[in-house]
Amino acid sequence: MVYITKLPKELDRKAAVAAERKAGWALLCYGMERLGLEVPVNIKQALEVGEHGKPYFRDKRFHFNISHSRGLAACALESFPVGLDLERERVFSSTLAARIRGEGEEALTGEDPSLLTQLWTCKEAHMKYTGMGMAQGIQETAFSRLGPEPRLRGEGPWLRSLRLERGPEAWHLTECCGEPFALELEWVSWEALQPYAQI
Repeated sequence: MVYITKLPKELDRKAAVAAERKAGWALLCYGMERLGLEVPVNIKQALEVGEHGKPYFRDKRFHFNISHSRGLAACALESFPVGLDLERERVFSSTLAARIRGEGEEALTGEDPSLLTQLWTCKEAHMKYTGMGMAQGIQETAFSRLGPEPRLRGEGPWLRSLRLERGPEAWHLTECCGEPFALELEWVSWEALQPYAQI
C-alpha cells in the first residue's frame, strides 16, 4: 500500500521541503496505524540503517520506503522489501538525460519529459529497493520496458508505475517490490496527518 498526500500550496520552497520530509514520516505512522501495527513513540529510534543509508525496522516484519517531490509526499508499506520513488514531471537537459539513460534506453524515452521522468523514478525505486542507492549506478540499472509495469533487463523484482495529475502539474510514482504486488494508492488529507506530524 502506498499512502500519499499533497502539501498546502502556500508553503515557500524551503518550508515545503522540510514539510515534505515530515509528511513522509507522518504517512508511515498513519499507515502503520491503519494496518493495525504498533506505532513506536519515537519511530526513528526503532529503526536500523543499512550500509548505504536505507532505514528499516529491526524486526523486519514489514518494510517501508518514503519519497517526496515538489508538493507531494508518499510512503509505501509492504510485507516484503520495497523501494518507492516519486518525481514531479519536468524537462530534462540533454546532458542530464544522457546521464540517466543507459545503452538502448533512449529508444524508450526519446526526449519526452514524461517518459524521462518515469525512467528516473523506475531507476530510483529499484536502487532504493536494493538498498544500494546511487552506489548501484544509475546507468547500470537498465530497463527494457516502461509503462504501468516497467521491466528491468534480465531477471529482476516487480515494478508498478503510474502518472499522477493534480491541476496543471504531474508526477510519476514507481514502486519496486521483491514479490508480485498490485500498486494500491490511498490519498490522505494534509489535515488527517497532523496528529502524526510531531516526528
